[in-house]
Amino acid sequence: MKFYNKDNSLSFYSFSCGYIESYDEDQYWVKLEKDNCCWHVKIFDNYLHSSYSWESFAIDELTLARKHFYTKIKDCFGLSKLEYLKAVTIKENRNN
Repeated sequence: MKFYNKDNSLSFYSFSCGYIESYDEDQYWVKLEKDNCCWHVKIFDNYLHSSYSWESFAIDELTLARKHFYTKIKDCFGLSKLEYLKAVTIKENRNN
């Protein structure tokens, strides 16, 4: 099974295995995760140590959840989808 899509985002299989797409920098932490019945896009405020926003999507709405996730990445960090995926790849390579 593949863990990454062609654009380097996590595959549905990866989410089913418990992987999470996330980005954390300074004040905010944004993540996209899957539970048994839906997708969650969460934003945490690191300064206030609390949840800032939490949106849920039906299990068949991964495309919509991803779109919302990338919108929040843009809102919080000013990164486009491609800039985010490149930044995540760089961070992963530094951790290896």
